[in-house]
Amino acid sequence: MHTRFTLAVLSLILLAGLAGCAPEPAVPEAAAVPVQTDTPRPIIPTATFTLIPPTETPAPTPTRTLLPPVEKVRDIAYIPGGASQQVLDLYLPSDGAGPFPAVLLLHGGGGSKRDLESLAASLARQGYVAASLNFREHPRYPYPAAVEDAFCGLAWLYANAETYHLDPQRFYALGHSFGGTLASMLGVVDDPALFLSGCPNGLPESDRVRGVVAYTGLFDYVHLPSAGGLFDYASGYLGSTRATAPALWAQASPLNWIDGSEPPFLIIHGEADRSIPIDQSQAFAAALQAAGVQAELMLIPDANHFEIINSQVTLEAALDFLDGLVNQ
Repeated sequence: MHTRFTLAVLSLILLAGLAGCAPEPAVPEAAAVPVQTDTPRPIIPTATFTLIPPTETPAPTPTRTLLPPVEKVRDIAYIPGGASQQVLDLYLPSDGAGPFPAVLLLHGGGGSKRDLESLAASLARQGYVAASLNFREHPRYPYPAAVEDAFCGLAWLYANAETYHLDPQRFYALGHSFGGTLASMLGVVDDPALFLSGCPNGLPESDRVRGVVAYTGLFDYVHLPSAGGLFDYASGYLGSTRATAPALWAQASPLNWIDGSEPPFLIIHGEADRSIPIDQSQAFAAALQAAGVQAELMLIPDANHFEIINSQVTLEAALDFLDGLVNQ
């Protein structure tokens, strides 16, 4: 793996915002989530993170031995008869009988499960079953549709564990951008029943995922500055304004669910990201660490919002993180 330097990152919080507007969503009657006001985010402890130094030399050749090409099963409906978006692709190891650890992959907003095909294949070659999920998105499907689909996709893995030789004790979530937000919700929400409306399968109440990798996610809608692209995006996704629905904005923010019971997190952010400010990841990592959760923040110099997902550095980091959890 790469040389790591542990630093202290000041928790600071300023954001920019994103676009849209949609009809008032049907929202689950959630357990109480702390509702915060339109004020600057309170100061929280600093997060410990790993900085990958820039280099002018090519990335080192991976030391992992790749297995033969993986088997792919396309467009499985995780809700039979559901919307066209409610499908997933499975990437299966070609070697071994299992049971295999599984990783649920969640793409960025406006993207597709095919965006993570290279990552899914890499995971399968290392002995994981990767399930790359499509989900419903706004403006046609505002919150909580995408969150519900993430939970229902995970429930499908549990229901089909025997068929595909999966180990339910070793399920993980990984997401990029908006997918990082969804993956984080799988790790922080206390009661999965809140987001299983219309799902034919259930989930265990605890330990649903044993670890989360979040690339450049948006973790706190409550403290977004009240202007700009990210704020407009949040308003569209949530089908409301913060002033009219503050509890909804709090419920949709992974940061507001943290209570210390979360699984380990690896949070990765590019320092050149111009889509989602780095302080979203810094604040989320700091809040997890302050609650006693195992959480690492990795900052990648010169990496932008999209380069980071196909980086050999971040692939190795994600594999090292997951391997460490699998082998515990």
